[in-house]
Amino acid sequence: MKAIIYMLRKTIKNGITDIIHHPLQLIVYLFVALTTVGGLITAFTRNIIEEQRVFDFRILQGAYLMILYFISIPIMLKGTNASTTFFRMSDVANIFTAPVSEKRVLIYGVGRQMATILLLLLCFVSYGAIAVRYFALTVLDAVLLMLGIGVMLFEVQMITVLIFCVCNGRPARIRLMKYAIYLIIVFPIAIALFQLFAKGFTYENLLSAISLPYLDYIPIIGWTSGMFIGIISGNTAKALIYGGLLLLFTVFAIIVFIRSKADYYEDVLQKTESVYEFRNAVRSGKVSDKNMMNDKKKIKVGRMGINRGTGATTFFFKQYREMSRRSFIPFININTAVLTAFVFIIGFALKTLGNLNASVILTITAILSCYIQFFFTVSDDWIKELQKPYIFIVPASPVKKLIMACATSVIKPFIDGVTAFTVAGIFFGANFIDILACISVYFSCGLLYTSLNVLVQRFMGKAGNRGVLMVIYMLLLFIALIPGIVVSILLFLAFLANGVYDTFFAARLCFPSAVCNLVVAFLIFLISKRTLNNMEY
Repeated sequence: MKAIIYMLRKTIKNGITDIIHHPLQLIVYLFVALTTVGGLITAFTRNIIEEQRVFDFRILQGAYLMILYFISIPIMLKGTNASTTFFRMSDVANIFTAPVSEKRVLIYGVGRQMATILLLLLCFVSYGAIAVRYFALTVLDAVLLMLGIGVMLFEVQMITVLIFCVCNGRPARIRLMKYAIYLIIVFPIAIALFQLFAKGFTYENLLSAISLPYLDYIPIIGWTSGMFIGIISGNTAKALIYGGLLLLFTVFAIIVFIRSKADYYEDVLQKTESVYEFRNAVRSGKVSDKNMMNDKKKIKVGRMGINRGTGATTFFFKQYREMSRRSFIPFININTAVLTAFVFIIGFALKTLGNLNASVILTITAILSCYIQFFFTVSDDWIKELQKPYIFIVPASPVKKLIMACATSVIKPFIDGVTAFTVAGIFFGANFIDILACISVYFSCGLLYTSLNVLVQRFMGKAGNRGVLMVIYMLLLFIALIPGIVVSILLFLAFLANGVYDTFFAARLCFPSAVCNLVVAFLIFLISKRTLNNMEY
């Protein structure tokens, strides 16, 4: 046990030393810490008027359940993955060779994983203060909500250990466990939709659907929500019932863990080595994050050969062929479906929440969709071309090669925007100009994201801490979006002063922003045009 305590102490000390020796990382962490503390101070000290407390408590109940889902489901699915490991190669060299029982080693790995997640949650503490402001909660209630998230993290780690003990590398059991997790995802959606279809799509019925007592029946996630919402709402019986269920599950998981044969060293060693090799490959730019531990996935070859293009245009047709293999219709994939569903859900929620016309609804969904699009463009196809030498040795202009390599990354958001906003616009009864405006702002943001990605590659490459590079990318993105936001707001206020509000609401807000984004993206591409001049970029 002393070896584990020594490793924990040294890990913390080395982590702090590493941050101090990298000033850029230190600045980023201080910025995150100051932002979190500032948000807490502002939320708790700002004067609140009673008219601001307009949100129904059922909204908090539904949102809290969704947060617990967001935290737990990815960890559960990762726990069923054969490539999952809590350890690093340093642990293999130091902890595995120490005279410590394998159960204590596993507890060490799970505990460190949970501590890491808890540290990340500190960045979201300010949301507890927001709940205090807008849902008439006390500070103790906000603390209870955060404590519930901590309990959920503990329980989900117990689930991970249980999955390991029960499945133990058996494919049939792993599949059954995944089906059970998918059922947990589908159950609340099915219950809520059944409620809405049975009673009608109204604001009151929507609130009733997301706060149904049946949602608390969901194992672990629903029990945790039911327990702490019960405490906050004063329902002692509900809190005791679900608290007892959580306690029984914890005891059950511990008993299974103690009685199981936890001799897992060989299995964990193989997984840890795979993760170690993958991380080294990512740092050197040899693989993409999307390909992590995907070696067992079956790939349908289908049509073979590029068959089109010469010189720089070959890269576009190569990516087009790869897209046609991944999807039956090129440029139409799961991201398109997610965006369309997102626009429909947000649009419908806005329609039920207030008396808004189609133009205003489309505008709000377009703005939120631009935020969602950021997560779709984290790893573009053109970055994969930089990982191979061919793009540098093709005898063509570097600028032309860069444009052709980025072409699919630029066309994709346009196709997604046309699909999502055309369908949603027709459904909500919006006019053609507003639909076109939403498509243009979504496309312009996609172009801006790609251009900034090129800029970061141009000047920083893949060197350094990936988290720090992401923060720098976010800061540059915020600066690049400012011109479009300022121009749109100024023009909107000018129209508002003239008494024009509802007519072409989306067009008046989205078109100016889209034009500014296109101009900024073009200038960034000009700055980054020498990206392919040196393959060491």
